[in-house]
Amino acid sequence: MRGFHPLGLGLGLNFRGMKLNAASGFTGLLDTYPGAAAAYSLRVLGSSFASADLILARRSSDNAELGFTATEIIDGTLTTWAGAGDAFVKTWYDQSGSGRDATQATAARQAKIVESGSLVVGGLKFDGADDEYTMTSVAAEWIAAVCKDVANAQSIHQLVGSGSDANIRTSSTAWFVQNPLSFGYQDAIKVNGSSSPLGATSEHLVTSSRGNSVMTTAARISSSFSSRYWSGTINEIIIWSADQTSNRAGIESNIADYYGFTLP
Repeated sequence: MRGFHPLGLGLGLNFRGMKLNAASGFTGLLDTYPGAAAAYSLRVLGSSFASADLILARRSSDNAELGFTATEIIDGTLTTWAGAGDAFVKTWYDQSGSGRDATQATAARQAKIVESGSLVVGGLKFDGADDEYTMTSVAAEWIAAVCKDVANAQSIHQLVGSGSDANIRTSSTAWFVQNPLSFGYQDAIKVNGSSSPLGATSEHLVTSSRGNSVMTTAARISSSFSSRYWSGTINEIIIWSADQTSNRAGIESNIADYYGFTLP
């Protein structure tokens, strides 16, 4: 059973085993910068999720499913459960408290988290062919993400947005990587210590404002529209409906400290 329930918000309740796990002393990014409309990560972003399952995984050997906490993802529990095969993420739980869990029921379209018995480096691995997740639509004004795009030089890959806009290259419905030299609607891109175009060799810390209007149809991670599926890995995506430019330095610092980026 999933290790978090709305009734446990702020109470430290863990319904996986029906035990109390108080988040005493822990302060996460979303505790310091609250109000996110959707938040997905393999680390704990807020104290209410300190002992909650962050993903529901499926293993390739028998299609069994099980939820895992942040600790269990990295301490060998997940890879032991997966065995020598692969494991995929069926549900990426929303840590914002808004209930916008990112889900993919079709096994063949789920991103990989364990590959041949080893934890994927960089988070969830999207194949660029058909992997995507849907969630309840959200008005998206500001985004922070840790991701890596391995697209070839002729690709456009959508990180977050709608799956149905015919003008996705230039409209207000998505954050996307193009060619993969630029990130749509960016205000700042930090690549392992320097501002730089996106490339295919490094993991990126991206913080970006919509700028002129709020995106009202963000309902996917990756995209089925015109095959603009994400190709690469995603460690973290946080979406705010309100502009966070005034908090950018603090948000970037928190993310950089955790993932080992050196900000310029």
